[in-house]
Amino acid sequence: MTILLLILVLSNYSPADSCWRLVTLQEIPERAVLFAEVAAGQGGNAGVNLAKLLEAYGDFNEANVCYGIARSWITDPESIDWLNRRLIGTKPLDTLLIITATVINSGSNTAENISVEIPLPVPHPPYQQIEILGSGFTEEDGVLKAEIDELAGGSERMINLLIHVTQVPYTFRPLSDFIAGIPFDDLADIIRSIPKPYNSERDGPCLGMASSLQNALTNRGASVQIVGGLLREDKNTLVFHAWNILDDDGVGIPIDPVLFEADSLRGIGHSSTDMIPLWDLGTTDLNEITAYFPGGRGYDIDVGISVLFTSPEALMDTFQTILPWNN
Repeated sequence: MTILLLILVLSNYSPADSCWRLVTLQEIPERAVLFAEVAAGQGGNAGVNLAKLLEAYGDFNEANVCYGIARSWITDPESIDWLNRRLIGTKPLDTLLIITATVINSGSNTAENISVEIPLPVPHPPYQQIEILGSGFTEEDGVLKAEIDELAGGSERMINLLIHVTQVPYTFRPLSDFIAGIPFDDLADIIRSIPKPYNSERDGPCLGMASSLQNALTNRGASVQIVGGLLREDKNTLVFHAWNILDDDGVGIPIDPVLFEADSLRGIGHSSTDMIPLWDLGTTDLNEITAYFPGGRGYDIDVGISVLFTSPEALMDTFQTILPWNN
């Protein structure tokens, strides 16, 4: 044991995440997992640290087991919420997403010729597949569009989209010394330098930080997109989120500058299933929903977009709630 602890102290890693040290690890050494297993037997938070390291290592089944064990004895509410997300994120996902775009005419006059646009859902191989099962939209130029001829004052129109998502937890580790031609350490420094937007407390920092990171990496000659998707807060809650995908010789490496600040191991080259990528926000000028209509007519149009999810087995229970597609 003394020799193991000595090696552990002299090694340049820790079972717990540190965005200042572990981010430079392109590969999780097998011995790191073995040492973490030893430490986990000593109690305390070591079991959680082992689960985090197993997840980054790509052993999602074992990570899920360890997260479950930790969940059985941890009582802190914030820690429980975090563990619940990790339990969700380390298991395969097979679900139906019901995306609803809502257009509301808050004015008194009838609005005419409204065009509604949302991004086209696209798969993210090798870890995710997406299939459109039904839609009130039509695909045009890489986006989904719907036309509303008339919308009376004080009324609303809902346009539905049903997609089937299958996704497995996935890690791109070991990461190479150069990603998209950028040295790994330089890439880490660039991500670390991205500031939070001024209004991040009100609107959330994700879109602004993803946009800043895209600009910074584009200036280094890289090809980067801003991907819009969902965070699974728990089994019943979905939150819209945005992060980046960096093209590395045809391989899309996910980078989340918001997550990176708290957990560098999952903030780059990692795709757990509590994060569901859906679409390239660059196709719609970083908007998840947009309404276009003739100007100068005094229309007061509001738009919104929401998502629900259910298992494929429960499709018939929800089928009537999503039809007609455009009503």
